[in-house]
Amino acid sequence: MSQGRETSLELQNLIVKLKGEKKSYFEIAKIVKKPRSTVQTIYRNYIMRGNYIKLVWMTTLRFVEHKSRCGHPHKLSNCDARAIVRKVKKNPKISAPKLADQIATASRKKVHPETVHRILRSGGYNGRVSRRKLFISYVNQQKRLDFASAHVDKDFDFWKTVVFTDESKFNVFGSDGCGKVWRKKNTAMK
Repeated sequence: MSQGRETSLELQNLIVKLKGEKKSYFEIAKIVKKPRSTVQTIYRNYIMRGNYIKLVWMTTLRFVEHKSRCGHPHKLSNCDARAIVRKVKKNPKISAPKLADQIATASRKKVHPETVHRILRSGGYNGRVSRRKLFISYVNQQKRLDFASAHVDKDFDFWKTVVFTDESKFNVFGSDGCGKVWRKKNTAMK
């Protein structure tokens, strides 16, 4: 939920004072130039959680006060958080610093990569080492076995005409290292 502008305490106290003078919500809304729903919400909050202060002459006075909030407001909106999760769903190998840079260019909000980590963790994603790809699947094992059993009796001249290919990758210097991916629990091989 987005956070709009907060109505000032003076205006809130004026609304409560005017309501105490038996004015309608519509009349108060015209006077303070605010929507009727805003006026109604302010007065309802005043009735439900209005604060009391004892004055020196022992009379009780009610006043309006902003409800205290803990912590700093979120830098990213819910829409931004969902966009981050969508990007990770599309490309699980993307790193948090790269995501933070993309957010900075897209929404002009500078965020720390740890903020991106927190959003992804709250979305159920964790950074894990990617699983090794299986060498051969069960279906391909069966296909190869069927091919071998069908051609087991062929002569040597036939096998000279068959081209055998395979793909291998070799690094001369260093290694590619273990790749990291963002994934949810129990989705290792998906």
